[in-house]
Amino acid sequence: MATFLIGTSFLFSQKGEETSTLIQKAKIELYINPGQSLKITEYILHNYDYSNKVLVQCNSLLANYYFVTGKYALAVDNVMLAVKQLSQIDDKSIKIETLLQAAEIFSFLDLYEASSEYIAIAKKMANGDIKWEKKIKNYELLYAKSYTGIDTYLRLLKETNPNQINDYASLAKGTITTQLAEKYLENEKVDSAAFYFSRDITNNAKNIYWEMIADLHYSDCDFKTGNYQNAVKALKAAFERATIFKNPYFDAAIYEKWAKNYLALKDKEKYREFSLKASVANNLLNTEKTLAVNAAFDKLQNEESENVTLVQEHENRLLWVLGIAVVIVAFVWLFIRWQYQTRINYTSNIVNYLKLIKATEIKPDAPEKLILKSNQRPKETDELLLSKLAKFETGNKYLSKDISLAQLASQFDTNTKYLSEVINQYKEKNFNVYINELRIHYIVNKLKTDPIYLSYKVSYLAEECGFSTHSSFSTVFKNITGITPNVFIQFLTQDKIEENNVFSLN
Repeated sequence: MATFLIGTSFLFSQKGEETSTLIQKAKIELYINPGQSLKITEYILHNYDYSNKVLVQCNSLLANYYFVTGKYALAVDNVMLAVKQLSQIDDKSIKIETLLQAAEIFSFLDLYEASSEYIAIAKKMANGDIKWEKKIKNYELLYAKSYTGIDTYLRLLKETNPNQINDYASLAKGTITTQLAEKYLENEKVDSAAFYFSRDITNNAKNIYWEMIADLHYSDCDFKTGNYQNAVKALKAAFERATIFKNPYFDAAIYEKWAKNYLALKDKEKYREFSLKASVANNLLNTEKTLAVNAAFDKLQNEESENVTLVQEHENRLLWVLGIAVVIVAFVWLFIRWQYQTRINYTSNIVNYLKLIKATEIKPDAPEKLILKSNQRPKETDELLLSKLAKFETGNKYLSKDISLAQLASQFDTNTKYLSEVINQYKEKNFNVYINELRIHYIVNKLKTDPIYLSYKVSYLAEECGFSTHSSFSTVFKNITGITPNVFIQFLTQDKIEENNVFSLN
């Protein structure tokens, strides 16, 4: 197993190194043989299990390939795709390089606002990293719309390692050396400009792209000094290299300079020929740039819409979360309140009932009082029936399931009318309620005084006190006491436990 893991790790490491080597190779080939660079990049994408980091690098390579070959709309698509994928990687160098690449492409398309936004993001990302902060600052100086002096280029050229001279290269303007030479030419310092153009061509002898840009501008030195034939030769060298890239931007620039030199040489036929070619190339360039600008606007608008949608979705999710939180809090509050109220009601019912049990021990009412209540029957009859009821209450005959008003009237040697009227008048309830209360009082007393009853099932208790069914007993018990038999038993059981604990402590 260990051998397998080591082998697998080595294989992935080997693949990673191979991918890095291929990416580096594609970068080099981009400025020598762009077609080969494209093949390498596509090979990586089709034949490797690439990571997000590799995917960003490949999209960045494709963006540069399409830029140097004049397909600006595709360059925009790929660079924006690379930028969109930056959130999925941690490599700061790749992130900043990609953002600066996007800034340059958008600046070339005159979309300066978008370009500035990418630079601002790069700055934020480089915060605290002196190396990258310096590079971004220099980048801004080189590509600023306002004039940048020769001293800036000289300083950068002096500070930059010869092997890293292309780090400040512009895809449209060439290396830092070429840009310095251009500044000298603008200031009419032709000798200095020629020196740096020549130096850049020599240093980039193996880099056709940078040689092409240097040759293109080198021709201006000869034009300024009247060496038109030498200028034409320089432009021919630039054109031969430009055929590899087929970029209308460079084609238009070369043809325009060619036409200008032939005009100075008074070769009208060549002048017309190259003016026409310059016009065709410019038309193609404008078309490509327009397509790219439209693509950029569409992409930026889609991104803005996506961002708005994401913000709205985030706000909606937040509202849902807050809503759910409010509902949960409300539910918890209501649940706690319900529990609290239930406990209060429960305790109140128990306390009130225990008080009721204590205060209403069944005793015969005073005959004098009772007789005063009756004015419909003979006093002797009411007194006799109440005496018999008192005796009845002290016995257990009311526990019989067969007990009825007629049966009890027969036992009392009276009629049902008299007995019912006496119970209603003096007990203030009908016969059924009267009997049920006696039964419930009986079973409650048993539960209080005899612990064995606390272990009995409710069905047994119902039968014990004269009820025919469990349900009827529970219903009557709750109607009279305010709580169910089970709750009452639980209360008394807990009360017994607490009493025993107190006694054991004493």
